[in-house]
Amino acid sequence: MAKREKSEVAKTEAKTESKEVVQEIIERPAEETDSPNWTKFILSQLRPEEIVEGSFPTTDGLRRVFEKFMGTILSTKATVCDSPNMNNGGRATVTVEIIYEDRKNRAITISDGADCGSINTEAPYSVHPTATAITRAEGRCLRKGLRLQRVITADEKSNVDPQIQQIEEHAMKPPISAGQKSVIVSLCARNSIDLNKFLKSQQLDQELASLNALEAQELLRVLNAYNRGPDNKDGLAIPDSIKKS
Repeated sequence: MAKREKSEVAKTEAKTESKEVVQEIIERPAEETDSPNWTKFILSQLRPEEIVEGSFPTTDGLRRVFEKFMGTILSTKATVCDSPNMNNGGRATVTVEIIYEDRKNRAITISDGADCGSINTEAPYSVHPTATAITRAEGRCLRKGLRLQRVITADEKSNVDPQIQQIEEHAMKPPISAGQKSVIVSLCARNSIDLNKFLKSQQLDQELASLNALEAQELLRVLNAYNRGPDNKDGLAIPDSIKKS
């Protein structure tokens, strides 16, 4: 009777050991991360619902495959760098940091950033720019950690028409204000700076009136530095090439 019980225990242990070996083989990648077939191998591990149009993995899918082959994710932290507002055209910019424990029990950190707005995201995702930007940034972290090459996630993919995108991008930048124009002209005159030469030195070929407010703001920053002079903090010397002749 005792021999029979030992035999049953041995068979049970053998079955358990066999399952552990099979599980270990499943979790071990068939390709090395530096293999030219690595990206193709990882994409082949995605489920049908985790890849869009046969080429664009979802962030959820990458997260599952990442933990299967790279290690356990310990934390994911998102930081909003720029919230949607009138000045940035409703665009959100975020960074995401992922800390995971690799197979050698080391804590590894990956970070990346992404933005989302109407010019690079179609509806309905553009309605929630911060949440979409966070998902995009996480996906970028995961594909970076997985060492995927020439792959973008489904959340990064955009179907926005390039021409519409260009129009909207231009529309989101308000034109130069009358106040900005007045101060730029005044600072140039005060410091004997040739306005046209100054504009060209800032890689601007158009007339002052055709600039947008962001470009004007940058010009004012430089002109204020010229006005302070090199002997003062954050001041700059005026190049001879832009001085009035």
